[in-house]
Amino acid sequence: LDGLFGIKKVVVSTYQSVSGIGKQALEEYTLNQYIALPKYSAFPCLNSKKHYSIKDNVIPQVDEFDFDSGYTKEELKMTLETKKILGEHLNLTSTCVRVPTYRGHGESVYVETNNEVNIDLFKSVLEDDKYIELKDDIEENVYPLVNECYYNKKAIVGRIRKDLFNNKGIHYFVVGDNLYLGAAYNAVNILSILIKESENND
Repeated sequence: LDGLFGIKKVVVSTYQSVSGIGKQALEEYTLNQYIALPKYSAFPCLNSKKHYSIKDNVIPQVDEFDFDSGYTKEELKMTLETKKILGEHLNLTSTCVRVPTYRGHGESVYVETNNEVNIDLFKSVLEDDKYIELKDDIEENVYPLVNECYYNKKAIVGRIRKDLFNNKGIHYFVVGDNLYLGAAYNAVNILSILIKESENND
């Protein structure tokens, strides 16, 4: 999107599975499906002063809060890492939410661009990207689903649409397997691309 239309601002809401916390959270979530636990310890995060059940719940907190900003550490990390990887010009803000699924993260993304968005052009670029699987056919109810992203090395993107009130705004939904397509895997891919670009420039 940045290369096509120039990114001005990004607003993301994430829907993150319990496996993002780790083994203890997975065990608690699994037990909680069958019995009422007398004590909760993993949600919203392991070091939290107050805990909640994730069963039949959606918790708008991932990681601890930074009280100065009001954001969580996960939300601030998303902003800082995005700027570090894609450029300081990119302004991103997020709300990170924990949802009752074992694995797989989803994101609702709004991007405001410098130039008018061309949805067909954006989709054609996604179709040619080897790291992305496009699932975007609302007539057939085809869109990204978390339970279809397991063990998939691609991010699945769909529900692509122009903003109703801003022709320089675009919305889409993306899912990925957080255990299979995580930060370490992404870092290796980014390093591989940088090495190839460096070799081509020599």
